[in-house]
This record gives sequence, structure tokens and C-alpha cells, in this order.
Amino acid sequence: MASSTPILSFLRPLALPRRATLRQFQAFSTASRLRNIAGATEAQSAPTPPTESPKSASTTTSPRPSPYPSKSRYHVARTHSGNLPVYRDWKRGGNLHLTIVRKITGDPHALRNDLRQYIGLEDEDAWVNSITKQVILSGFHVEQVHEFLKGKNF
Repeated sequence: MASSTPILSFLRPLALPRRATLRQFQAFSTASRLRNIAGATEAQSAPTPPTESPKSASTTTSPRPSPYPSKSRYHVARTHSGNLPVYRDWKRGGNLHLTIVRKITGDPHALRNDLRQYIGLEDEDAWVNSITKQVILSGFHVEQVHEFLKGKNF
């Protein structure tokens, strides 16, 4: 049983590669990059004399203000769409209403305490999920949390 096709015929290309395929590889060739670099260094090889300017009084610039207060021990990042990451959640068949604050960096316990004081919740009505770094408040307080975070310039 002799076969007329060679055993490794699948390794042999059947046709030349298309021009678009070659163009992709040629766009990133080292020869063209080296040619561009050599042309750029020849143009920049002429030395330029340093410009001498009279020394002026040193100006002091004030440091730029940070986007959130530096005294704050936490930061709440916004979502990709620019919204605050405050969500409503229902548990136990809709009987348990929760407000969840996500994307907290820093100390979530400090945020929990500040939110609890701002909204007026009891100590057991606000807690922190230390694994996910989320602050969970019992009840629907999304609008109040939004006001609090916008007041802190988050």
C-alpha cells in the first residue's frame, strides 16, 4: 500500500503568504527600526550650545491638593462608569434590607464608624466584611451614603 502523497506534506506550504500578512511582519522588522534610529541620531548629532539665562529668584510652588483629604484613613474608589460603589441588597426573602459600600482602600472600620455616626445607626447595625473589605449597613441608606461620600470629595 504505497501512498502517492508524502508523509509530511502538511508541513510544506501550499501557497505563498498574502501581502497583508507579510506587511504585518515587515512593519516591526529590526532593519527598519535601526534605519529610523540611525537617521534620527545623525540629525541630532550636531551639538547645540547651552543657553544661558540669568538666574532668577527661586519660586516656591505649593503642593498640589490631593483628590481626597489627607487626614482621611480610607478612600472609596469610583466604578468604571464614574459612580459611587454603593449598592442595595435584599436577604432572607426580602425581609433583610442592606446597603453595601464597596471598593474601599485603607481602614474600612474608620469608614464604618463615620457612616454609623452620620446616619445615626446603632453599633450592631453596621459591620465590616474583612475578607471583601466592604462596609455593610442594615437598612436602605444609599442616598445618605452618597451624600456623605460626596461631602468627603470621593
